[in-house]
Amino acid sequence: MNSPIKNVPSELRPLIIFLFYLALMIVALFIVGWIIDYLRKDHYQVNKYYYRTLNSNIGGGEEYYYRYWAWQPYKKKFYKQILSEKQGINRTYSRKAIQRRKLKKSPIPFRREIYGKAK
Repeated sequence: MNSPIKNVPSELRPLIIFLFYLALMIVALFIVGWIIDYLRKDHYQVNKYYYRTLNSNIGGGEEYYYRYWAWQPYKKKFYKQILSEKQGINRTYSRKAIQRRKLKKSPIPFRREIYGKAK
């Protein structure tokens, strides 16, 4: 039985093996992160309410936000509950995280944030 790696030119074999292990590590990161999030789901707490003021007047104003990783669905659910109960925000949104002072998308992969417009 022939291995699929045997049909690849010898110059590309190290690259393909590296990409395979990289993909395997990303999957393992998601699985381990999800397990840790599942085990900590009842122990999350909020120490500070984060908010920012947007530059534009259209759709601007202040918004409350919290950051989490893509593999933390229970933390996202907890923050959504905090935004609705403590701040009284009915509509919450999720997106890729924004940098602190520049108000543009963060280059960090898998970093997300949940936010809602302040009243």
